[in-house]
Amino acid sequence: MSTRLHNGLVWKLSFLLIVLMSISLAFGASTLNPFLAFDSATVQADILRNLRLPRILAAALIGAALAVSGVTVQGIFRNPLAEPALIGVSSGAAFTAALALLALPAGLLWLDLYIAAAAFVGGVLISFLIYSYFSYIQVQNTGFLLLIGIAVNALLAAAIGLLNFTADSDQLRQLFFWSMGGFGNLGWSAVITLVIFLVPAGGYLFKQHQALNALLLGDQEAAHLGFNVQRDTRVLLLLVALIVGATVAVAGIIGFVGLVVPHICRRLSGADHQQLFPLAALVGAILMVLTDVLSRVVLAPAEIPVGLITALLGAPFFLWLLSTRREMN
Repeated sequence: MSTRLHNGLVWKLSFLLIVLMSISLAFGASTLNPFLAFDSATVQADILRNLRLPRILAAALIGAALAVSGVTVQGIFRNPLAEPALIGVSSGAAFTAALALLALPAGLLWLDLYIAAAAFVGGVLISFLIYSYFSYIQVQNTGFLLLIGIAVNALLAAAIGLLNFTADSDQLRQLFFWSMGGFGNLGWSAVITLVIFLVPAGGYLFKQHQALNALLLGDQEAAHLGFNVQRDTRVLLLLVALIVGATVAVAGIIGFVGLVVPHICRRLSGADHQQLFPLAALVGAILMVLTDVLSRVVLAPAEIPVGLITALLGAPFFLWLLSTRREMN
């Protein structure tokens, strides 16, 4: 895609995102006029400013982060079927975040930051264990990575299940809803946590677009172009773990966003990561804002966990993607 067309598409998607975020302020357990947010003397204004607005901002940030992480993971392993949830990064972050959730006192100041840090550690450990094992067995087909991810996900899901037996009723309820992913309890502290973790990591990740473009050619080709493949891969996995860890800690496990969005964006812009990253961030944010609206209105006043909706939408897409790859082979 030419630079002019790409910039035009970015502006259009940015405008669409702002419009959708503005409209989504109106929807929830009750329908409110978004303009009431400017009225400081009403209960509706307090709901809009302190409940719905931070929730929508958090949803947009998480959608963008998961989409960009999916682009990165697929670029590292040169596999369009890879994404952080499928290869175990999200499960690793979820396990250590669950440990922190059970171990730390509920009223601790900046609890979200501590849980996010724990999730980051788990994501990093799982990322490097998977990558090290994948390198050790020296399998050329990166699709084998998915099999490793399935085993790791099953193991960590069992470990999280064991943690449930040690939780009290309040912690168990929190773990249950948190494991399915959702934005129901997100406030301004969650937005601040996401900004602290995601903005620096996302900015540095964008600077690595040339390394990702080189990795698409293969490890040897990238090395011939002057890139330090092992170092760049470690840095990229570290950034993905940081980003995914923050999203898991704040909103729980939300799958398939990092799988679906990169494919949509590649059809729009091609495989150049310099163009792919901004588009993925915007499309991911748009998708997550729409999903958040669905979670609030389909069974209002009850809420559907966002992770369930993304699974319902993403799993059929994943099956379709598998069938198209089989036909190509």
